[in-house]
Amino acid sequence: MKREMKCNTDDMFYFFLNWLADEKGYSGSDIAFVVYKYWKHEKLWIEFNEQYDKETDKLWEESK
Repeated sequence: MKREMKCNTDDMFYFFLNWLADEKGYSGSDIAFVVYKYWKHEKLWIEFNEQYDKETDKLWEESK
């Protein structure tokens, strides 16, 4: 499932920012830069979505 990166405040964008801090070790100022120039970080957005999809697929399979 491919999601287009948009600058909005939906839950997926918040999850993306949390992922940057938790998984990638981004500082607050790094995250602020991502929010400011989000279009320059499309590769990270794609990486986040791929990991998110894998984890949700795994949880879905385990719940069956």
